[in-house]
Amino acid sequence: MLTSPILTKYLMRRFSWYLFLTSIVLFAILVISGAFGILQKFKSVHIQSEDFWLLILLKIPYLFNEISSIIGFISTILFLSSLSIHNELIVIVSNGTPVWRIFAVPISMSFIFGLIIIAIINPLAAYTMREYERIEAKLDNSPLHNNLIISKTDIFVSEKYQDMNRIIKVKSIDLTKKSISDITIITVDSKNELIQRIDASYAELDNNQFKVYNPLVTTLNKSFRLNELSLQTNLSIDSLLQRFTAQEMVSIWDLPELINKLVSSGLPILNYQIYFFKQLFKPLATLAMALLACWFLKFDNRSNSGVKDKAFIVIVGIVTYFTLEISLRILAYSGLAPMFAVLLPVSLIILIGNFVILHFHES
Repeated sequence: MLTSPILTKYLMRRFSWYLFLTSIVLFAILVISGAFGILQKFKSVHIQSEDFWLLILLKIPYLFNEISSIIGFISTILFLSSLSIHNELIVIVSNGTPVWRIFAVPISMSFIFGLIIIAIINPLAAYTMREYERIEAKLDNSPLHNNLIISKTDIFVSEKYQDMNRIIKVKSIDLTKKSISDITIITVDSKNELIQRIDASYAELDNNQFKVYNPLVTTLNKSFRLNELSLQTNLSIDSLLQRFTAQEMVSIWDLPELINKLVSSGLPILNYQIYFFKQLFKPLATLAMALLACWFLKFDNRSNSGVKDKAFIVIVGIVTYFTLEISLRILAYSGLAPMFAVLLPVSLIILIGNFVILHFHES
């Protein structure tokens, strides 16, 4: 009879192999699907081969991070199926090893896999997504997110309007009223020489036009105050929101600081909070998906429909994953705190999984 440490090491090696194999296969699938996505996206743009492959590879860490829970699920299915097919499962249980100890291997290693994802893959994905956007902007001449900066007290944005350059500083933005508080607009010419500076405590931005109330206008020669000033611009409230750094371009370690800055600026933070807690609870999500895979354990390996069963189980896992994604957003948008909106569906699977493991133990 194998001693517990020897058996645990053996099972850990077996599961590690399936975790590695699943990761490699899904990595290849992501590369292939990414290639088709890039071809479709830039079909009207000439793209160099090095940029083509670089765009594919730069997005892989983010996509790998997103599907890491499914990787843990599929790895657990393959691991348990292999033990069952080779009669190892029956032999191990018959020798007095409780089935929960077998389940503990993929569950605990999936949790560790989730920790690796948030510690290494998440920061890497944030960096590669910023590089991806930089190359994408170069190819299709779209604006970068980094031309908008959020400090601890203000928001800075730049724009080029006709032959002038503008630097705009605002204190906060009210999206519903399309209003801006404490705005400063500095306009310079192509030689970076000052044309005018506008300071006001309140302004509105609508229909590509700043409507500035009671502004103080300063030029090189004089300074004067107006009751109201209209200023044409390329900006809008929606375009400003699009310039904010996307949550996937910020690592989990930097997201809390960004969220605090957005709060102080009066900007929406719900999507950032959802993404943060999804990353924070990633180990629990991978653990929950491994538990879900344990529900489908079969001791009877005499059935000839093994491939069909595995395909069905994988589909169930994928459907469960997307159900979790949809449910947490429904809960968050319904007013539940984002932390609980992310944690509740995952906790439900974990609780049901514990009940299933208890059932296996008693039977």
